[in-house]
Amino acid sequence: MFLEEEFVKTCMLKAAELVGPERQQALASISLSRNTVAEKVGELAGDLNSQLKDNIKSFIAFSIAIDESTDVTDVA
Repeated sequence: MFLEEEFVKTCMLKAAELVGPERQQALASISLSRNTVAEKVGELAGDLNSQLKDNIKSFIAFSIAIDESTDVTDVA
C-alpha cells in the first residue's frame, strides 16, 4: 500500500542525507499523518487570516479579484 506521507518522509530523509545530515533525526521525528497535516494547515490559515486582518487596518484602499472556478463535475 502506498502512503503519501511515507513517500514524502522518505524523500525528506534522503535529501537531508545530502544537504544536512545533522537535521536528519529532527526530520525523522516529524509526523505527516493526515490529522497532523490538517491541523498544521488550519493553524497556518488562522495565522494568515490574523495577519491579513492586522494589515487591512493600515490600507487606504483595496480591491478584490474574483475568478471563475469549476468543481470536479465542471458545472460550477
